[in-house]
Amino acid sequence: MFTSQRGWRVFWYAGLGCCLWLFGGHGASHAWAQTFADVTDEGVVMHVDLAWEVEDIQTVVARPESRAVATWQTPLSLEWQGVEVLDVEEEWLPLESELHEAWTRQWRSRTTEPWSWVAEGDGFQTVLRGSGSVIRHRRGAWERLTSLKAILGASPVGSHRVTRNWPMESARATGIWHAFATTKEGVHCMGYDELIASGVDPGAIDPANLRLYGRGGRHLPLNNDAERPLDVPQQHVVLRGLEDGSFDPGDEMCWHASSHETWAWTEDDGWTHEAALWGDTAKWFLRTDAPDSLPLTHMGFAAPWTGGMDEVRTQHVAYGVREDHEVNLIRSGRNWFGARLSALGANTATWNIPLNHAVLGTPATVRFGAAMRSVGTGSASQLNYEFEGQSVTLTDNLLSPSSLLYARYVGGELTAPLTLEGIQVLATFTPGTDDSNAWIDFLTYQASQNLVYTSGQMHINGLPLDAEGNPVTGAEYVLGGNAPDEVWDVTDPLEVKRVATTNANGSTVWQDAVGDAPKRYAAFRWSSVLRPEALGAVGNSNVHGLGEVDNVIVTVSGLLEAADSLASLHAARGLRVAVVPQQDVFDAFSSGVADPTAVKMLMMMLTDRAAQSDGAIQPPRYLTLMGDASYENRNVHGNGSKIVGHYSSESLQTTTSYISDDYFALVAEGQSEKPEELLQLGVGRIPASDLASAMAVVGKVATYLGVDEGAIDAASCLDPNGTSTYGPWRNR
Repeated sequence: MFTSQRGWRVFWYAGLGCCLWLFGGHGASHAWAQTFADVTDEGVVMHVDLAWEVEDIQTVVARPESRAVATWQTPLSLEWQGVEVLDVEEEWLPLESELHEAWTRQWRSRTTEPWSWVAEGDGFQTVLRGSGSVIRHRRGAWERLTSLKAILGASPVGSHRVTRNWPMESARATGIWHAFATTKEGVHCMGYDELIASGVDPGAIDPANLRLYGRGGRHLPLNNDAERPLDVPQQHVVLRGLEDGSFDPGDEMCWHASSHETWAWTEDDGWTHEAALWGDTAKWFLRTDAPDSLPLTHMGFAAPWTGGMDEVRTQHVAYGVREDHEVNLIRSGRNWFGARLSALGANTATWNIPLNHAVLGTPATVRFGAAMRSVGTGSASQLNYEFEGQSVTLTDNLLSPSSLLYARYVGGELTAPLTLEGIQVLATFTPGTDDSNAWIDFLTYQASQNLVYTSGQMHINGLPLDAEGNPVTGAEYVLGGNAPDEVWDVTDPLEVKRVATTNANGSTVWQDAVGDAPKRYAAFRWSSVLRPEALGAVGNSNVHGLGEVDNVIVTVSGLLEAADSLASLHAARGLRVAVVPQQDVFDAFSSGVADPTAVKMLMMMLTDRAAQSDGAIQPPRYLTLMGDASYENRNVHGNGSKIVGHYSSESLQTTTSYISDDYFALVAEGQSEKPEELLQLGVGRIPASDLASAMAVVGKVATYLGVDEGAIDAASCLDPNGTSTYGPWRNR
């Protein structure tokens, strides 16, 4: 029997049967190998001696990632809770010329990832794992790691110690809700027309009962320990014209939507970006009947800075990206490419990006990436980039038709003084054969810009260093030109604040503290706000209300009947089974974006609750994904026929790009997406594309379980006649 609670179903059976998990699995772990590895295990102390030869480094150099990070692991004879580094020695050598040439074929990060060590178990074994950079940039030159010697000790304190307090009820468990979508960074306002378009009668609602929820379109962090909202969060909003208690034409609710890209800044690399992995649209949820007990998060003013001013800022470093996601070259992997340049078609790509009030004469940097493929008779192709009189030529190698590498990833960087108020870049493709192609991946820029506001919305970046590279604790910003209506501090997308400004000599001025991380502000006029797209009414869901379960089945709406049938089969044999619609998981954990990490977060929640219960609750044992997967990770709709999968980051080589659902079982502290990490539960998929196919599989499961074979002896898994209760499972 089953019970249905707000969209997910829980199945159980009073008796205890002999249980067999048909679709779970435990993936094998592996690690990146070294030429030499010597390990001495003394129980609570490990002596590790690793060495890398040129051939090992060549393997890393061939990868398209911007950093060269290696991972190594070994089983432990005893269970360790944590790792203490007692001593470590590293030896580095200059990167050989051949390796240097291959390594610099694309832009590489100059930020080094120090080696770190963790102890990880899955209930059956414990392993010691280390990871860190094997190529680094030091004193203007590239070096490679040749050896690492470490003495490591067992620590009684866990390596991560992350505590998450999951809510017991989802924000959308009750109430009347409507969804909206945004695609750009900036201040958005939802007004009278947007409510009408969503099916809401503005005259029938009380503005005091409005609450807006969402987190933007950035993908969820892959690392389990990274902070993230544990439920769809309420946004800080500004209400305009609603003080009279009615929602009239011209009234609006306003908030700031963050960019879909994730930007990071380091002193070595400047600004770097990571594209959103799973889509380009963010969803927001408006509740129209919130009770007084649910406070409205009005956007307040940032606390005034009363400390000293280390710098008066009239300039900042602006950044941006141009990136299209149109084609997945091998129909696998996460990376999607844009415009195609070929021997028979267009052979140039141009970028002309306005940058008003750019600081002319100061260095600006552009970075770019592309995939190149040349097959047949001829020579290697060339892709030449030009920027402000500087140029660089990227080349590929001829590939045979049977090559497992579909295309070679190339990229680079150009820095030159700006002569125009804009970023102008030309890429020219010179094919080496009749079957040569190049696909543009991205182009980013960073350049100094005077703080002058003219119109629209202007985003301003405040770095933690001054112009000479010294740390800054407080800064004054002087924004010339026209006066904006408001300035908001949008550094933290979940804690946006209004900034108090003053007018001094025709400029807009504010002061603020500067910490270790960059700040970001939005200056705008109300006439230039963006408008969300109305998506209509959405129902209730309460994923957080899920109780103790053994088996979670995640599926799409079209396969719910099959999922319920499968759940009933397992429930009849003693398992507690929950059927959860995929879109409910997305709405709860990734603000509606079809992000597979949301499914992982569901299993993390159930696992965390068990760990925090002191044995009163058991962790989930199985996850079943009911439905086929698709490589089109950027275009998956939650109510469609596909269930989201997790895919390798490799997008150009068919033999190392694979689809794996193991990611959903990496729910322990410190885990992320490394193939060598230990699975914490069984995970499997029924890759059915329609209800008929799904029901056929469920029917086979029922036959194998011997559902129609009479009474079951729960203790022995044998029927009263002494024969197996499991039915025929082979096709006949």
